Amino acid sequence: MANPEQMAFEKSMEQLNQQERLLYLTAFRLFGSSALQLDSLQEELSGQLSGLELDLAVLRLRGLQLLKTVKKTWGEQIYYIPSAHLVWLTERIILPKLPLSGDHDSMVEHVLLEAKSDITGEVLHILSYIAIHGMPLTAKGTIHKKTLGRLGEMTVLQSSDFEGLALSYAHPDVYPVHIAVIMDLLFSLGLVRKEEGQITIDEDVLNSWLDLSNEQMRQNIYHIAVERYGSPIPGARHFRSLLTCCGRRDAGLSWLSLDMLCTCLVDNGFARQMTTTELADAATGWVRLLAAFGYGELGSSTDGTYYFRFEEPVDDDADRAEDRDEVRSENRYSGIFVQPDFEIMVPQSASKRLTWILEGCAELKARDRMTIYKLTKERLHLAAEHGLEPDTVMEWLEQYSETGVPDQVRLTLEQWGAELGKTTFEAVILLRCANLKDADAIEAHPSYSVWRSDMERIGPNHFIVNKDKLNEIQKHLTAMGLSPAKGIKGLSPDTRIYPLTKEQAELAVRFCAETGRQGFVYTGNNLHYYEKVEDTPDISNLMPDFRSIPKSWYEEWREYHPSTAKQMVQQAISWRIRLGIECAGIRREFIPESIGRGEPWSVNGYFAPDRVINVVEKSTLVPSEWTKMSLILPK
Repeated sequence: MANPEQMAFEKSMEQLNQQERLLYLTAFRLFGSSALQLDSLQEELSGQLSGLELDLAVLRLRGLQLLKTVKKTWGEQIYYIPSAHLVWLTERIILPKLPLSGDHDSMVEHVLLEAKSDITGEVLHILSYIAIHGMPLTAKGTIHKKTLGRLGEMTVLQSSDFEGLALSYAHPDVYPVHIAVIMDLLFSLGLVRKEEGQITIDEDVLNSWLDLSNEQMRQNIYHIAVERYGSPIPGARHFRSLLTCCGRRDAGLSWLSLDMLCTCLVDNGFARQMTTTELADAATGWVRLLAAFGYGELGSSTDGTYYFRFEEPVDDDADRAEDRDEVRSENRYSGIFVQPDFEIMVPQSASKRLTWILEGCAELKARDRMTIYKLTKERLHLAAEHGLEPDTVMEWLEQYSETGVPDQVRLTLEQWGAELGKTTFEAVILLRCANLKDADAIEAHPSYSVWRSDMERIGPNHFIVNKDKLNEIQKHLTAMGLSPAKGIKGLSPDTRIYPLTKEQAELAVRFCAETGRQGFVYTGNNLHYYEKVEDTPDISNLMPDFRSIPKSWYEEWREYHPSTAKQMVQQAISWRIRLGIECAGIRREFIPESIGRGEPWSVNGYFAPDRVINVVEKSTLVPSEWTKMSLILPK
């Protein structure tokens, strides 16, 4: 069953006339969801659509939301097919052209790339690092080299995972491509943002993200990857869309021949801007990324043909996702399993909120079908420094463990918790005097007896100051002529608190993936950078001076003097409309393009196909070749 957006799309498609449908499907074939080049469309449809018919069709498609419009800063408008429509059009137009899949499973001899661990876990793992350690930026606005090294050690992604994609991204001299991709993904999801010289977590977005199922997270990430990391060339876009269609629902468990998909696109004119080799390279690069993100695996046959198999169906319908949400609201998620050796096993069906807490207080050991964490004293004490106290961890384990917490684990955690806090380091503010005379003057001041509880002398030139009384004491020192500097040397920021350690009663925001968010990577769809255009121009502007011509020119078929006939032809060229001409008693429609030489003159253009002659004919005519004529206005 189609979701509401797809149903609206289908309804709009049913309202198209023949010319509008021709334009839309041609635009889909040539450009996918890339920007339409109207000149190329006009050339492709020469003899089938006049210029004005093309413009009117574009306006109609915009009105039905089948085309979207943005404009550049200087006002130039760009038209494109929304990405969401691409998969639906692919299902309608390309998928039926795909040969029936043979037994490809028996063809695959080698698995070249297995699916890596689920990208959703990788996202939380990196986010947890940022929450605990922070991510300050250099003066140039880049991540510090030491932090980049740590991220490289943490992530399962490698630069080789993105070979063949030719990604363009910010600071390629600083960031390895796999680090640029994972950080771009965090920005695109809205989970992080740049703020005051550092990258910080947006807790509202994280809160709503953690409420999603693993499947919903995977679909959001898949959608962003399709838009941002694949080649922007239309043929490559068509490949990604066709692969998505093949990976939906029941097609998710069979090996798909990349050669078969590419051949289908090339043979049917959907990859005209790419050679077969270029399309094959783009396809291979794309499925390598999918394997790296955990969506499937890459295999090959003995003859070197590549095959791809999805781990599970992708990009499923929204209404089916809502049905699954209703089931989860009744059954909730499964819990975790605490083992006697301090390992914690987390099944894929567990809530990501459980994973998030474990990322904050335990050490990640493995992430596969079952994710495994291990409780250690070091990680428990580190968690306590960031607001996740041992008592809270113990309470949380008791609540979510499916089989309870083993006694030895409980007793050890209690012991580790008891050891924590026997001694503490406390940050204080030190007032340093320039000399002994000034220090003595402060102590001898009549008001010092009032300050004594908030300002203790601990050395010849030094006092410990209560930070809560700092402003008041500064005023007193200023009144004494000992005004301190405004800044406080060595004062460190407050300790970061690990966010969202308790499930929120209500979501602050509902998560919404936005591929247009600014990130690191520039490759892919960049139309979101431009200003959206919602209004449509006045159709009357397409035919200026309409009222100045005789009605007979477009209301009657009749013979005209060659000079008047030339005026009518020039008017048709100016308005870019069809010209009706009668040759040997047969009326046909002619799309004029230019006035040419001849006796007394000629017109160059195309005979439009009709019921009698269903082909486009390029012709040059002189006035003596026709009798009656008429301007044909678009309907």
